[in-house]
Amino acid sequence: MQALNPKEWILANQEALFELVLGIKLSNKLILSPFRVETKPSCGFYYSKTGRLYLHDFGSEEHFDIFEIIKRKHNCGYHKAITILLGYADSVTETEKLQKEEQEVTYILHDSYGNYFDQYKISEKTLKLYNVHPVKVVFVNDNIYWRATSKNPIFAYRFPSGGFKLYRPLSPDTTKKWKNVCDGYDVQGYLQLPARSSLVIITSSLKDVMVLRELGFNAIAFNSEGIPKKDGEGKKHIQSVITDLKERFDTVITFMDNDEAGKKAKAILEEHYGLSGILIPDNFPKDISDYIKKYNRNKTLRLLKKLITKCIRQSTEDFLNFVNNDLSTETGRSKTSNTRMD
Repeated sequence: MQALNPKEWILANQEALFELVLGIKLSNKLILSPFRVETKPSCGFYYSKTGRLYLHDFGSEEHFDIFEIIKRKHNCGYHKAITILLGYADSVTETEKLQKEEQEVTYILHDSYGNYFDQYKISEKTLKLYNVHPVKVVFVNDNIYWRATSKNPIFAYRFPSGGFKLYRPLSPDTTKKWKNVCDGYDVQGYLQLPARSSLVIITSSLKDVMVLRELGFNAIAFNSEGIPKKDGEGKKHIQSVITDLKERFDTVITFMDNDEAGKKAKAILEEHYGLSGILIPDNFPKDISDYIKKYNRNKTLRLLKKLITKCIRQSTEDFLNFVNNDLSTETGRSKTSNTRMD
C-alpha cells in the first residue's frame, strides 16, 4: 500500500482530527464557536464538493478546514499547522481502536447513483438487482463518520443476512475504503444465481460479479480472497457452497485477481477445493472490472470466452489423462495378477 504524504494523511483523518482538536463529536447540530465566548451555538459543519470538511462560523461568516482551525488557534502558518496536526497521529489511532470496540453503524441513502459504475458498464438495473445502493451519510454511534460527495461517493452492499458493506471506491486513504458490518458467511451474488445452468464463476468481488453479469455470466464472490485451507468452520462453509454449485452447474471455475492475493486464492481453491481457474494475462489490468474499464465490452467478452474455453478444455484433458492413467494402472495390475496365477 502506498504511503500517504502528510497532507493526504491529515485529509484522510480530518473528521477524527476535528473532534480531537475541538473536543467535540461531529454531528448535524450546531456547536459553540472555538474562537470566542458564547452561550448560543453558532457554528456547523459541512463538506465541500471535493470532500473537505469545513466549520462554518455563522457569526463571522468564516469557513475553516482543519488547517485553518489550527492556524487560527495557534496563530501559525500552514507548514507549522501540518506539524501540529501530525502530532495527533497517536491519538487518532487510539480513537479508531476505541471506535472499533463497539459501533452502531447506520446510513442514509442517496437519491442518485452518480456515474461511478458507468465506467465498468454496470447498469443501475444490475446495481439494484445485487442490492447495491448509493449512500449520502454514514453514522457511527449517531455521529457523522462519512459524507458522500461527487468526487468521493459511498455505496452500501446489502446482504440477505442483514449485514452490509460500505464502500468508498475513491477514498484517498485505501485503509478507509471499506466499512464492514457483516461476517464471512455472506456470499455475494449467491441469491441472484439461477437454479441450474451450464457455468458459474467464483471471482474476487461483487463489482466483478456485476461486470460478469453484464457480460452474460453467472458469478459469485466470497467476502474475502483469504480462502481458508485448514479445517474449520470457514472451510466447511466454503466447501458447502462449492458443493451446492457443483450440483447446480455443469462447470464451476475460479476467476481471481492477477495479483499476489488473487494468485494465492486461486492456488488454494485448486489444491484444497478441486477447482480449476483462470487469470487475466500478465501486463494487463488485474481484474475483469479494470479490464472492461480500460478496453471495451466486446474486447473483454472475447478475452473472457477465450480464457474460459481454454480452462474447460484443459480441465477435460486433465480428467481424461487421469482416467486413462488409472485404467492403464489397473490393466497392468490385472496382467501381473494373471501371470502369477499361471
